[in-house]
Amino acid sequence: MSAIFCHDAGQRRLAEASRDAGARRSHREVFTEILPADAFWLAEDYHQKHMLRRSAELMADFAAMYPDAGGFVASTAAARVNGYLGGWGTAAALAAEIEGFGLSEKARRILERSVARR
Repeated sequence: MSAIFCHDAGQRRLAEASRDAGARRSHREVFTEILPADAFWLAEDYHQKHMLRRSAELMADFAAMYPDAGGFVASTAAARVNGYLGGWGTAAALAAEIEGFGLSEKARRILERSVARR
């Protein structure tokens, strides 16, 4: 199941338009529910940044930067690296922003190789 959560009527209209455009492009019905946003809770720390957690070398860098789980979970750099590891982003995009992630040279090479393999 997929869902889009909206805070107001304007967001609902945008969500419906997006869903309907996807259906037109794919020539198939899209079964995405559009629901009112309610309370939001972050997943437990051990569920955060799943792809990143699979790389011991990269996690060692982030553990040094963020010794407490809250800092790691809130880290934009960790979220960006997790996205690249998950297949979101190109090698060119990574090259443009990798300097800002605070990674060691070894971790940078690991990340660059991972993205280049795709």
